[in-house]
Amino acid sequence: MKKGRINLGLLMLTLLLSGCWGWVEYFDVVEEELRVPEGVADVLPQEGTTLSLDLTYEYVPQTKFEPGYDYKMYRYRVLVDGWEYCYGVTNSDYQTVTIPIMANDTHSPVSIVVEGSKALDYVDNPKGWEAWHELYSGTQECLAAGESPAYDRLEDKQLQVTIDGKSFLFDIRDTGAGQVFKRLMSGRTVTLPVCLDDFIFINDDPEGFEKELADRVPPCFGQSGYKHKAGEIKLEKNGLFEICLKDRETFGYDTILGAVRPEDLKALKKLHPGKYGQVRTTMTLSLL
Repeated sequence: MKKGRINLGLLMLTLLLSGCWGWVEYFDVVEEELRVPEGVADVLPQEGTTLSLDLTYEYVPQTKFEPGYDYKMYRYRVLVDGWEYCYGVTNSDYQTVTIPIMANDTHSPVSIVVEGSKALDYVDNPKGWEAWHELYSGTQECLAAGESPAYDRLEDKQLQVTIDGKSFLFDIRDTGAGQVFKRLMSGRTVTLPVCLDDFIFINDDPEGFEKELADRVPPCFGQSGYKHKAGEIKLEKNGLFEICLKDRETFGYDTILGAVRPEDLKALKKLHPGKYGQVRTTMTLSLL
């Protein structure tokens, strides 16, 4: 009986170890292709367009017993006249990445360069990357002579957020995401039902505001598990728009659009409902 118990224990241990460490499958990027819309080659239209990055993964046998079933991370970036317009990372969940390119609102053509590189290891936040290499290079057309810019002087604008009669001003970052967000908000006022918790988040979106953000705002993120600070505006991959009311670490990849002005931070943090749970109200967004 004692020997039988020992054998049963060894069997269970073997099954446990094989379940934890066996059947390891890792996948690496073997093909990468940057696609432009049909009819567009080295010259992108002035009004903007959407580029597509297609990644092909292939199973890579591993000889070491390590837990995991993972895809190697891949990073990409778009340079507009050398300025880092957007930046992102991806894995198997997003094998086709769409990259919206904003309109060239100037009277000079701009260069568009897309670069990519693979991670050197299989972790969520890689410790190292291969060197950047070029995936695409071209130019973007400009405004016609005599045509006025559609988004003049937006750099002087801040986002005004009004909740329960209280208004807060936010500085928007000088990134591709920040510029496109300002363009989407230019000349309009958006009022939405929201919930107040650790974040202010949209409770109902019948006008499709968040879908518009997801479709048109380029990514500007490169780290998972970032600790958000109270007062930051963040945009998730799927377009969810949130304003942080307290410091909190979250998982996933978020684009930081901007942050509340220091003089308004204390009053903004007072919107946190504390122990009372979520509070429903409305939020109005506009540029000022």
